Amino acid sequence: MRLNILFFLFAISACSQSITTRLAEPGDWIIQEDTGEITNCLSSDNFEIDSTHLDFWPIKYVRLGLHVMDKTSRPFSFDSINGPKQLRTLIRMSNEILAQRQRLLLPKGNNYPPLTTRMRYVIEPDVDPSEDGIYFHYDEEMPYHMHNGKFQNRGDYKIFNKYKYRNDSILNVFFIAHHPDSVASKTYGTGNAGVAFGTRYLKMVGHWHDFKKPWEVRKTLLHEVSHIFTLNHSWIKNDGCDDTPQHNNCWNYNVKPGCSEVSNNIMDYSARSIAFTPCQVGRMHASMAREGSKQRAYTRPNWCEGTGQHAELRDSFVLRHETDLEGNLTLLPGSYLEVRCRLSIPEGHRITVMPGATLALAGGKLHNSCGLGWEGLFVERRGRLQGTLMLLGKDGIIEDALGGASLPETSPSSD
Repeated sequence: MRLNILFFLFAISACSQSITTRLAEPGDWIIQEDTGEITNCLSSDNFEIDSTHLDFWPIKYVRLGLHVMDKTSRPFSFDSINGPKQLRTLIRMSNEILAQRQRLLLPKGNNYPPLTTRMRYVIEPDVDPSEDGIYFHYDEEMPYHMHNGKFQNRGDYKIFNKYKYRNDSILNVFFIAHHPDSVASKTYGTGNAGVAFGTRYLKMVGHWHDFKKPWEVRKTLLHEVSHIFTLNHSWIKNDGCDDTPQHNNCWNYNVKPGCSEVSNNIMDYSARSIAFTPCQVGRMHASMAREGSKQRAYTRPNWCEGTGQHAELRDSFVLRHETDLEGNLTLLPGSYLEVRCRLSIPEGHRITVMPGATLALAGGKLHNSCGLGWEGLFVERRGRLQGTLMLLGKDGIIEDALGGASLPETSPSSD
């Protein structure tokens, strides 16, 4: 009976060992040789989404400003009463495609897993937060759109130069109507079209006066925004992605003789285009992670101060791409994280290495990509077990951490 009581008391004592947490110090690091491969941290291959570690691919929100253009004397576009509702529906339906997991029809027999893009669109206003980011411009001097023919003006910048706003951080989208004379012609196609102007802005062209079906336009918007985020037409031979086979770019089955293969890739001209390949998603995320890029500037910077979307790791993961988290990062017992690239932690948040977990810094950088102070790197101890810190090689860097860097003196960041 006494032995049972002693065993019971010992078990209580073992289970009640308190966990202590402290800021990591230079002496906590175990220095070892780095035997891993050199990593290209901005290679789109490394940004292809790992569905088992989505915490390292936070959803990116692309900021759009929407402009509706028309003449004052003869309205031929959206009306200012029902138009905003239709445009908001268009954005919502576009986000539904970005969120879904759609299998690819081409290449035939592929085993690519259905994947989400981890991207969304948001409408963001100019300076006044009470505005909704949807603006109607009535201007007699601004031309209608002529997509083809002798008087085509697809590359005209007048509208952009006059009505753009915050184009350093918002992708301005202009909805422009076909010319009324063109619409009246039976030989002129008045279907929806789009034009992406490099990384600067884009035009959406259509017969907007009869616009009642936003779902018919979402593919055009997705296609054009994807151009802005580095994607090319995927039916061509060298579009930058190996998982997009060259094909005949058929609109639908048997629409033209020999159209037996139809793509559903968003970058093809197809009635079914709603899917992205792993490489295409990787290219877009690589563009948003590249510091100083236009695509990154269009992305809502939730990584600066954080949104509270915390990340956890339960197994092993090697970080081979640059990423910006939006909350705390916790390495749970038994996990292993090897940081080979830039990892940003938002202001006021931290990395915690729990007992039995390991963080290995292998040429990577821990910082806040907005230059704000994050709490730093913390190790937890429970009894004799504590979180492990490893420095593989001597090129790891810690910046912006409150309390200073915590690497050994052999690291460049300690200078």
